[in-house]
Order: sequence, then structure tokens, then C-alpha cells
Amino acid sequence: MKASSTPPRGRIVLDTTPIDLETSARGIGRFLSCLLPALREGLEEHECQMVQATLSRGGGMLPGIPAHSIGSAWLLKRLAPWQRQVLAGGSLNRLALRTGATGVFGTDLSLFPPKLPGLRQTLMMYDLIPLLDPDRYVNKYVRGNRWLWRDRLPRRWREADQVIAITREVARTGKELLGIPEKSFQVVYPGVDHLEDVASSSSGMQAPFLLYVGAIEERKNIERLVSAFAQVAHPRLRMVFAGPMAPFRKEMVRKWAESAGVADRIELPGRVDDATLQALYRECLAFVFPSLLEGFGLPPLEAMRAAAPVIASRSSCLPEVLGDDALWVDGTSVESIASGIRTLLEDPDLRRRLAAFGPARASLYKWSDAGHRLAELLVGSSARA
Repeated sequence: MKASSTPPRGRIVLDTTPIDLETSARGIGRFLSCLLPALREGLEEHECQMVQATLSRGGGMLPGIPAHSIGSAWLLKRLAPWQRQVLAGGSLNRLALRTGATGVFGTDLSLFPPKLPGLRQTLMMYDLIPLLDPDRYVNKYVRGNRWLWRDRLPRRWREADQVIAITREVARTGKELLGIPEKSFQVVYPGVDHLEDVASSSSGMQAPFLLYVGAIEERKNIERLVSAFAQVAHPRLRMVFAGPMAPFRKEMVRKWAESAGVADRIELPGRVDDATLQALYRECLAFVFPSLLEGFGLPPLEAMRAAAPVIASRSSCLPEVLGDDALWVDGTSVESIASGIRTLLEDPDLRRRLAAFGPARASLYKWSDAGHRLAELLVGSSARA
């Protein structure tokens, strides 16, 4: 931090542990690795001191900022989330007391600390999907993780001074489902400008193809997407599924494709590097995202940024995030998804319009804006401590 005669506006403990617990290319790890540099810049502009809570022995995510290990990455990676909460749930508070911090910013759900008097607490809320669809998620969890989601996390969010939701839909759900006061919520949208477009890169996929990027799980609605693709009479068209997927998930997609009679037109490259991902977005005929439950929905915005026409399910937070710049379908209907695909195939003018509008929509979501907005909220909390 630059030297200044201005008194610091508080000291904030930043929880950077998800970067040690997850790969930086997915989930919360991706979110934090993109957000933290901009957050640091914002906090430095406000003359706010920072302390990093890490699980690594190195200097943490932000060079030059004091970093303190609050646990063993080797151990915590091997524990269930509820076990992390029991073992290390107070670690952020202990670090705050040890370093004289005035506020804590909690990012890893399993490490949310209890509320302490005099210590301003800001907690993230990425989504409430396990509670929105309990039969497929929380009811199937082990007993300890059911306790974490049904009791401990709701209590932590309700007690926090601020809850940072990544969309208005997430905040609305938190208010209605958990009774969190509306005044506790602040919305900070993630950015989408983290992928560098390498124009010379190639996906290696045979055109024309439709693209889906993301996990293979029930809420993502992939079985219906495969069935809808099979209804589209276009023998040369291929469907590409990219993103992290375990071998058994790939086998699920293959079985759905075999059942639908399109196994020879399905591609499953799995996780790809950022250059290949950008090439896939750039080269696809359309990006199809029929997901039914999302916290934000990053892949369709990444596709829009690369000028790919987007077909999306009108559900969850997606209308809020994508606005009028996607072709909307009913994700619960195979026929509606298939109709949307056919519409784009048969209407080149619509494809051009959506491709033209997409980058402007994606440009609304910048990591620098997210970091500076969050810094204002954290500094405001610290100043009131």
C-alpha cells in the first residue's frame, strides 16, 4: 500500500482461502482470483489497510499485503464443509482480533465466522441452489452438511452486518427463503472481462456447431438439451459440451445422446484452456444455456462478449443478467428449446442482431467495477465500526 499521511479507514481481513481450496478456473476460485486485484485497488484508493487470510505458506493472492495462514490447505481440502465450519469457523475472527482489524470479509461458506461485537462482518451469498431444490441437493447431503445449510449458514447470513449478493435474484431469494433483512443486502455483480481473446486461436471443432459450457448436473438441464438437439433436423450440425466434468458425467451425456440417436454428433472436450474456450465461443453457431437454477450465469455472458448468439432458459437470475439480448426459451420444455435452436438456424438476421448486441451487454459487467463497488461497501462498514 502506498505511504500516506491520511489515517487508515479501518483494517479489513479478506478471506482468500477459496483460491487455495478450489482451482482458480472454476466456481468461487475463479470469482475471487478475478475480483481481488480490483478490490485491492479500490481499498487502497480509500486508504484502507488489508490483511489476507490464506491457507498457503506463500505471500497469498495479493503480493505486498500481509498474509496469514489460518489453516492447512492439505487438511481442509480433505474435510467436508461442515467439518471445516466446526474446526476452523472462527479462524477469520481470531485473525481479525490478532491483527487489530475492524472488519471481516467472508468468502468461503464453510469458514463463515460467528458475529463478534465491534467487528463489522460482510459475507458473500453466491446462490441458494441447495435450498431452492432440496430434494436434489441438501436432502441428499450427509447429516453434517444438511446442518450447515439449514442452520449454520442461514444464521450467519442473518447476523451479518452486510450480505453481498451477486444478483438481485439471489438477494430476493435470501430475503424470502431465509428471512434475511432487505437492508442487509448489497448487490455486486461479477465481471466477465477476464478472458483474453486470442484471435489466432482455434477450437479445432468441425463447424457448424452449437456450444454449451458448464457443469453437467441436473439443474443445468443437459438431458433436455440433448433431446432438443436431436429434434433439430440438421445432419451436419454438432453439439459441443465444454467444461469440467468427471468421467461418469461424460458417460451420462453419451448415454443420453445414444438414446436420442445423436451420439455421432456430440463432442465432449471437457475442460479446455482459456484460449480454446474463447475460440469455441467465437466459432459456435450459437451458445445454448438451458439452465434452470443459477446464481449469476457466467458462461452466456462470456459467449456474448465473444459475439456468440445466445439461447437461454427464461429462469432464475438469467433474465436479470442477460436482459433483452438473448433468445429466450422455456427450459422445462424440450420442444421450446428445440424451437429456439431452429429459429436461430433459420434466421441469419436474428443471429447477426444477437451477435451485435451481445458484446455491449457483456461490457456492463467489469471486474474493476465489482472491486471498486465492494471496496466502497467494505470501507463504509469499517468506518462505522
